[in-house]
Amino acid sequence: MNKSFKNTQQGFNLIELMVSIAIGLFIIIAAAYAFQEAQRAYTVNENIARLQEQAQFVLDTLEEDIRMSSFWGLHNRFNAVSFDTASLPATINGDCTIPWALNVSRGMTGTNNANPSLAASTNNWADTGCIAATNTWQNGTDSLVVRHAGSEIIPVGSLATNKIYVASVETPLSIVFSGNALPAGTNPESKVYELQSHGYYLRTFSYTAGDGIPMMRKLALVGGPAVQDRELAVGVEDFQVEFGIDTSGYASANRGSINRYVRPDSVIIDPTQVGTGYNPEAEILSARVWLLMRTENEELNYTNDKTYSFAGKTVTPNDAFRRLLVSSTFYIRNRERN
Repeated sequence: MNKSFKNTQQGFNLIELMVSIAIGLFIIIAAAYAFQEAQRAYTVNENIARLQEQAQFVLDTLEEDIRMSSFWGLHNRFNAVSFDTASLPATINGDCTIPWALNVSRGMTGTNNANPSLAASTNNWADTGCIAATNTWQNGTDSLVVRHAGSEIIPVGSLATNKIYVASVETPLSIVFSGNALPAGTNPESKVYELQSHGYYLRTFSYTAGDGIPMMRKLALVGGPAVQDRELAVGVEDFQVEFGIDTSGYASANRGSINRYVRPDSVIIDPTQVGTGYNPEAEILSARVWLLMRTENEELNYTNDKTYSFAGKTVTPNDAFRRLLVSSTFYIRNRERN
């Protein structure tokens, strides 16, 4: 007897199909959410890492400069520095109206929440013209000026005609000059260094005027000779400085120890304020700096309601930018003396 089997196929019914679609949609939504969260975490980590990287770069740059402050070759006495006016140019391209780059009378100075391009000479950026009109200053921030001889000895045979140098002997005596030969009468045993004059300040934009991305800039004395306004780091929203000083007398047993911190415009360290609080024995031994870093772009679904307290300021942004506050204290190797 022959038996025949009927092969039948049965598909999903409507309910089963709807359940399958729902499960599939749930899996897709979960995967999309997981991807979105992973992408968001990556963006957050990348932003934080960039802030840390930029902050460390600025701190490293400032540390190298600050620690060299008041180094005039083979000594640290600014009143032992003279100028060979015959070799120096009458003007330096890009300098302030009152020359800023060659003002070696103070190795480290600054301004306190004041626009350095408009500050009076008592604030050590001379008068107007220090910063180009297109470089809008970041309101309520400090500036810092550091001057010193470079760390490398320049062989006399390698001197360039368009640079400014410091020739120094231990007596102490240094002479600032320009050109490819030592000035007449200079001790042939002098060690020659390139003069370093740097000014740090913040402006309100980075790439194009009005972009709202803050940037730290660096004025630098370069070959030409000229003063160039250069980019240092993007995202520096606030910059604050305090100087650690020693006000004990030269003969004091405590001489050489910091006994207070002051703002850059303190009259106690300003020689133009004789009779109004200036202390000729006050000596700058260190600089404490704060950097408030900010991301370039706002972050979706994020509100920065943190409070940042530093240098006597309190800031609560209440916006969508990530921030990082860092601080460090740098000690000067070469204590500035009269």
